[in-house]
Amino acid sequence: MISDTENVPIVSYLAISIKKRLSWQAKSGERKNIDIKRQRLRDKAQSFFKDFHGDRRIGMVNMGNSEAINIGILEKSIKYTINIQFDPVRSSLTWNKLFPSWIDEENSSSSCPQIPMPNLSLYEELDVVMASLPCKWPETNWKRDVFRLQVHLVVANVAVKRGVRDERGKVRIVLKSKCRPMMEVFRCDDLVKREGEWWFYEVEVRMLEEKVALPVGSCKLASDSAKEGNNTHIHPQREAYATVLHSSSSYVCGAIVLAQSILKSGSTRDLILLHDSIPDSSLQALSAAGWKLHPITRIRNPHARRNTYNEYNYSKLRLWQLTDYKKIIFVDSDLLILRNIDFLFQLPEISAAGNHDSIFNSGVMLIEPSNCTFKVLMSHTHDVTSYNGGYKPWACYRDYDCNWNRMESRVYANDIAHWRWWNVYDAMDDKLKRYCGLSEKRKWSLENERKKAEKLRFEDEHWKLTTLDPRKYE
Repeated sequence: MISDTENVPIVSYLAISIKKRLSWQAKSGERKNIDIKRQRLRDKAQSFFKDFHGDRRIGMVNMGNSEAINIGILEKSIKYTINIQFDPVRSSLTWNKLFPSWIDEENSSSSCPQIPMPNLSLYEELDVVMASLPCKWPETNWKRDVFRLQVHLVVANVAVKRGVRDERGKVRIVLKSKCRPMMEVFRCDDLVKREGEWWFYEVEVRMLEEKVALPVGSCKLASDSAKEGNNTHIHPQREAYATVLHSSSSYVCGAIVLAQSILKSGSTRDLILLHDSIPDSSLQALSAAGWKLHPITRIRNPHARRNTYNEYNYSKLRLWQLTDYKKIIFVDSDLLILRNIDFLFQLPEISAAGNHDSIFNSGVMLIEPSNCTFKVLMSHTHDVTSYNGGYKPWACYRDYDCNWNRMESRVYANDIAHWRWWNVYDAMDDKLKRYCGLSEKRKWSLENERKKAEKLRFEDEHWKLTTLDPRKYE
C-alpha cells in the first residue's frame, strides 16, 4: 500500500519544511523578545527595591503573587507580601453617577454611591504599598474609569492606615502603570523617581489623610469635613487668597471690591494679585485695597478667539507657581465673599464647586502650589477648554442686574447677589470707587439691551425700572 505522502512532490516537502522552520524561528524570536522585555521589567522593578534593606512587608493592591514573581520583587531581602483584598466596584457605577449634574446643597443627608474599600483591620503594618493601576489609554474617556479611581483610593487608604511612616511622616508607595497616576491623589511633588511603568512615591501621610477624608465625586458637599472655626492646622502665613487680572482694566473694580469683602470677613490671610498688562494707576488702587502685587507673564488660551477677554484666562495656571505658600484659595475677581471662609484651607487640592457633570467651576478653588504640577498642566493646555459668561455688577447700573435684559445672560441674573455687591461698594473709600465707572460705550450698550428686552417683553420687566445710578449721568 502506498501512503499519501509518497505522492507528495519533493518540492512540497521542502516548502513544508521551510515553513515549519520559519514558524519555529518566529515563535522562538517572539519568546526571546518576551524574555527580554520581561527581564527589562524585572530589572526596573528590582531597582525600586534595591535600597530596601532587611525584612520588608509589601501590601499588594490589584496584583497577585504570580505577577510579583514575574517581575522579580520576591527577593530574600523582602520578608513577605500581603495581598490586600477588596471587592471591585460594580460596573453599573459610572463616572456620571459620581458627578451628577445637580445635588441638593441644602440636604446634608445626601450621599454618594459607595466605592468598596478593604477591611484594613485584617492587616498589619506595611513598609511599602504597591499596586498595579488600570489604564485603558488610549480609549475615549479612559481617565474616567471608576475602577481605576477605586484602586487609587484603596492604595491611599492602605497607606494612611497601615503604612509605616518614616521620620518625616512619609510612606512609600510603588505604582505600576503605563498612564500617569492620578495627580489628584498622588501629588507630582511626591514622585521620587520613575522607570518605565514604575512610579515610586514618598507621600506625606497628613496630606493624604485630607484627601481620603473627602467624599468621592461631586455627589456630596465636602465642606462638612472642614469644620468652621477650626483653621489652625497650617500656619496662616503659608496660606493666601489670590485672584488674577490680565489684559484689561475692566475687572479692576471687581478685584478692589473682592479684596474689601475678604478683609471685611475678618480673614488675616495674605491677598495675592497676579497681574499682567494692568496700568500703574490701577495697580496703586489695587494695592490700596489690600492686594499684594505679583507680576506675571500671561498665558494664552489656545482655544480662545483673538482680542476676547478669555484669550489669556489660562493665566490662572500661574497660581501653581506661588510656591511660597502651602495652599491658595483662588477667587475670581467678579465674586464677593460674604462671610469668613478660612476654614476651607483645611481641604486638599483640588477642592472646588461642581459646575456641570465632572466639570468643576474654577471661579473658587483651593490649590496647592507646585512647579511640578504647573509644568504638567502647561503640557495639557490644548486638551482642556474653558468658558465664562454674564455681565458683572459694576458693568450694570446699580438699580438691577442687567443680565435680565439679555436672552443669553438671563441664566446668570441674580438681584440679591447684585445688591449685596453694591453694599460692599458703598462701604469703600471714595478714592477706590472711581475705578468702577462706566464708559460712554458701555452706557450705550446698556440702553440698547434695555430696549431689546422691552421689545421682547421679558416677563420679569426689569427693563421697566427707572435708572437712578448716578454713574449714568457722569
